Amino acid sequence: GKSVVIEYVNNEMRVIYPESVFQYAMNFFLSEDGDNSNPMGYDRRDKVEEALKLTSGCMDEDLAMKLLKSCTLNYRYKNIFWRIITVWSCVYNPSKKNLQICVNMDYKNAYRYDLLTNEFTYEELTLQ
Repeated sequence: GKSVVIEYVNNEMRVIYPESVFQYAMNFFLSEDGDNSNPMGYDRRDKVEEALKLTSGCMDEDLAMKLLKSCTLNYRYKNIFWRIITVWSCVYNPSKKNLQICVNMDYKNAYRYDLLTNEFTYEELTLQ
């Protein structure tokens, strides 16, 4: 499928087209003129990019969610006084036209949204 990342930089919408067969978004701007003064999250981006290159951007939903689980945030950052955690992780499946969401770092339970039926379902995951 085709994808884009949409960002708002300086009150202007930006559409970022993929530079390869895969695309991902993290907690910072992809646009060069976005404010990325807080370097938090680049380690996660590098881990995701490496895994996507190794698989040529093709992963099943379980492998993709395992990758996101391995990149969760759960620490204190030197310039931020509260604990930084992953609020949600989402895997999009363009073939099945659905998405799977795990919230609050709970990777044993997921919600699935089906774009064709407009329905949410709940499922237990068995990620190893």
